[in-house]
Amino acid sequence: MKLYAVCCFVLLFLAGCSSHSVKRGPEGLQFRLRAKDVRSVVLHCSLDGYLPRRASVEENGVWVVTVPAGHAFRYFYVVDGKVLTPDCRFKERDDFGNENCLYVPFL
Repeated sequence: MKLYAVCCFVLLFLAGCSSHSVKRGPEGLQFRLRAKDVRSVVLHCSLDGYLPRRASVEENGVWVVTVPAGHAFRYFYVVDGKVLTPDCRFKERDDFGNENCLYVPFL
């Protein structure tokens, strides 16, 4: 129970310290996550079987990664080794009891 409470606190802390956006650009969809004072951000999405896509950091702790546009898919982040599902318009539960964001084009 104690470990569960600690995990919940860490996830809430990470969620409270980050903001997330997705924008269509010339090279695809650009995912931007503001997460200061972290060492790594990795995006996992169903487009390629959830292979890790490392984000690069820009100014002010904004992490950026680009994926192909066009199809609906599921995604989540791993921030410093911990799963983070950001605030997003559409979510669904996965087979492991966690939530994934859904990217749905044209909605």
